[in-house]
Amino acid sequence: NCCVAMAKMKVYISGPITGHDKEKVRKKFADTETQLKDYGYTTVNPCRVWSFKYGWLYRIVGYRLTLLYDLWLLSRCDVIHVLPGSIMSRGCRIEQSWAANFKLKII
Repeated sequence: NCCVAMAKMKVYISGPITGHDKEKVRKKFADTETQLKDYGYTTVNPCRVWSFKYGWLYRIVGYRLTLLYDLWLLSRCDVIHVLPGSIMSRGCRIEQSWAANFKLKII
């Protein structure tokens, strides 16, 4: 069954975050997450992890370790969902390249 297979699929949401308005980013990711869940997917939203929630911690840990953590989250997924504007984001390009190299479905 198509819907059963989708429900088992975990989708990582990839989109530009750094340098963008935090509330607009949070809303865009949350809206996308809701849509994907409505289709039956399990989602991984990087706006729900510590590095986004706690700016002070991000300032300590930094961009590189945060990106490595995001790649670890992505490694646990079956699909990457790419938001508009991602081509201009270095982090998104890295995530997409990683996903392509490891044969994840890109939507």
